[in-house]
Amino acid sequence: MSRKQSPSARSIRSYMPDKGQSMYTLHGLLDPEDTDGLFPLAGEPRTSLYGDLPDAEAEQAASKLVGGHSPFLSQPRRLAALIDEIGC
Repeated sequence: MSRKQSPSARSIRSYMPDKGQSMYTLHGLLDPEDTDGLFPLAGEPRTSLYGDLPDAEAEQAASKLVGGHSPFLSQPRRLAALIDEIGC
C-alpha cells in the first residue's frame, strides 16, 4: 500500500541542502569561517521556506509560523551584535 505524501513534507525535503551546501549557501551567503555565536536570519520566511509552493499554500504555511520574523536583517550576525542593534 502506498501512502500519499503531504505537500508540507515535500516542501521541507526540497529545502534540504545537498552535499557540500549549507543553509548559508542556500541563501546565497558564504559559509562563515567560525559559526560560534552566529544568529542567521533569512529575510522573508514565506520566500525562504515556501517559495516553491503555490501562493495560497505558501501564505497558509507562513501564517502558521510562530514568532516575529523581521526582514530587516538578511546576513548572519553575531548574537551579541544583534542584541545591541535591537536593544534587548
